[in-house]
Amino acid sequence: MVLKRCIAIVLVLMLALLCACSGGNQAANVESTHSLQPTESITDMPADITTTDITPTPTSTSADNADKYYREKYNITDETFTNIKQDNSFFFDIDGNGRMDEIIVLKSDTGDSMPRLMLIIENERGIASTQGFDYEPFGYKTQLADVDGDKQQEIVVNICVAMTGGWGGYLSKVFKYQDNKIVELFSSQNIIDIRFDTGFEGKFIDGKQFQVSNRFTGYKAKFKLLEEYGFYTADGKLPNDVDYTAMFDSFYTFEPVDIDNDGIYEISIAQYTSVNGHTDAQGAALSIIKYFPKNKEWKVIKATFVQTFDEANTAWWKN
Repeated sequence: MVLKRCIAIVLVLMLALLCACSGGNQAANVESTHSLQPTESITDMPADITTTDITPTPTSTSADNADKYYREKYNITDETFTNIKQDNSFFFDIDGNGRMDEIIVLKSDTGDSMPRLMLIIENERGIASTQGFDYEPFGYKTQLADVDGDKQQEIVVNICVAMTGGWGGYLSKVFKYQDNKIVELFSSQNIIDIRFDTGFEGKFIDGKQFQVSNRFTGYKAKFKLLEEYGFYTADGKLPNDVDYTAMFDSFYTFEPVDIDNDGIYEISIAQYTSVNGHTDAQGAALSIIKYFPKNKEWKVIKATFVQTFDEANTAWWKN
């Protein structure tokens, strides 16, 4: 009987040690790969993320009380950011000091067609926040990745702000936490709505073909059209009075990827591509952008084009 008990105790200790080792591996993976969805609650986070200091919710569920609570707690002075609610919250050591920081997404729920989001980081040094940025309630994705090589994670956000035209409209941003401030490293659109230029150009050409090029990388290719278009002449020529240049939409994919396995992440972008007002999709323009901290600029370093959207979901940059 004593021998059986000893064997049982040894087995329990071995199992506990195995679980502890597995937990360590998971924590390393979570640091660079965990992707947070807007519907994901704090209870859905991996067990190795500390959740003991969750910000308490207001004692009353009234909209007025919630707005007042968050406005006072986070010192929000922007009067256009109204009817504030907490939309998401998770914990991560964003500054690499060994202590968990709370990352909070607040939503200005105005009831109109353009609510707004605000990003908050709270830790022992205080509170940092972004300005409210536009957001329609079609979803967003938040990921963490080191894009500038300083061993700290940046916050990569892609927001669906419209559902019309192609695959919808997106606003893509990268934020850095530095000196207890949230600094914007990238925005797909600036304050006068000029979109970040990925360098793609495309058009229908003679021979019933679609030509795509990228002026930053030198990429150039021709593709046979996937369907017949009535504006071509019988011998495959285009009318001279028609301009069928391509439209490259906003970034429906905006994902951190480490293409060279050096621990510094690039961003993979996919753009819905069409001609003649979104009515005839030609495929997806794919690019990789990289941040160069010395010059504080983003550059397109790889580019290609695919005619099927399944191809756009592959690690195409390895080819």
